Amino acid sequence: MVRTIGPALLLLTTACASSMAREQQVAAAAPVLVELRANKLTEAAKAAEDVLRGDASNPQARIVRALARYIAEAQQLFDDVRAAGVSVLLAGGRVNDRYLRQALERAEATFAGIDRDLGVAAAAPWVELALCVACIEGDWNRNGEIDERDKQYLEIERAADGAPFDAGDPRRRPTFRFDVGDVHWARAMIAFQRAILSAVLAYKLDAISPGFLPRLRGPGRAEPPHFLVPLHDKAWVTRTKERILEGLDHSDAARAAYLKEIDDDREWVPSPRQKDHPLPLPVDDALYATWAGVVSDLRKLVRGEEGIALEDVASLSDARVRLSGFLDLSAWFSAPKDLDLDLAELRARVEAKDDGSKLAAWFFGGALKATMKKSALPERLRRMQSEVKRGEETFAKKLRYLFWIN
Repeated sequence: MVRTIGPALLLLTTACASSMAREQQVAAAAPVLVELRANKLTEAAKAAEDVLRGDASNPQARIVRALARYIAEAQQLFDDVRAAGVSVLLAGGRVNDRYLRQALERAEATFAGIDRDLGVAAAAPWVELALCVACIEGDWNRNGEIDERDKQYLEIERAADGAPFDAGDPRRRPTFRFDVGDVHWARAMIAFQRAILSAVLAYKLDAISPGFLPRLRGPGRAEPPHFLVPLHDKAWVTRTKERILEGLDHSDAARAAYLKEIDDDREWVPSPRQKDHPLPLPVDDALYATWAGVVSDLRKLVRGEEGIALEDVASLSDARVRLSGFLDLSAWFSAPKDLDLDLAELRARVEAKDDGSKLAAWFFGGALKATMKKSALPERLRRMQSEVKRGEETFAKKLRYLFWIN
């Protein structure tokens, strides 16, 4: 009898302690959520910092700090990229690599910190946060003021059937109930964005020829015959691969968490069983199966376990081009090279109606392999196309769903 009561008592004690800790963390984060729901993001971030100094594991405070950091960094990065674009025009088409690289490296480091915050939050399966996303005010179009376009920027404009919501319709500004599945979703988004930053940082941007932007250099300028961007640092390529794989893992974790949910309350991304979702994003079991398949396909492509058959790619379009071989997307990760494209030769080959396979071999170089295990990704896209022809769903809508949940 004692042997059975002992473990049971231990489990009960542990559960009670866990419940008390949860209640304490929720209570501690209450002032943070008050500021957040009052649309005071700066004040909410400061309150979150205060909470985290006393309890670094508080998941709600971590999420709020991550949100504030993300919005601030995304806006700063937009300003930096815009400034770099202006400098391109003033400098005759040449990129200021030092300025842009500093901005991208700062953004990547900030996003890494955001992911750490979200990682802590994801460790609390009970975490939840009610938030009206469209109610967060900001100068989203970066014109120096919060105008009417900014206020409408994050609003939901249409219902699931495509019908527009009238101005002032409360459905334009719903309150979502974010949970642990959405934290995994956010980590996937951050990982993929960090992958893009890493891919850009891998190259020496100021080596881009000023002639790359011929239309900005006045009439009569010839198209540049050669486009060359040297590799800057292979380590960034390695990081790109790591971030993509991390993003795919987080996407898998989000899908698994959504499928385990038993509630149905203002979902950000619904499961096939959930119907209460303010976003016009109805899903079914087939879409979730496609989600799992696409993530698996992409993971195998990045790792080099499979390749894309060019004949399958050609079959997705109406163009009658004979193609053969397999595109090994992992080749760039294992042996990155300069981005080198001779535009004059490309034009000449196209105008001469060069054989499709020969043109592909010239264009893709070492990334084109004679034999590889074939990826199922083109077949999944082809199946989606066939559903479009049967009138079951629009291809664009299906792709929108897949991009959203990934």
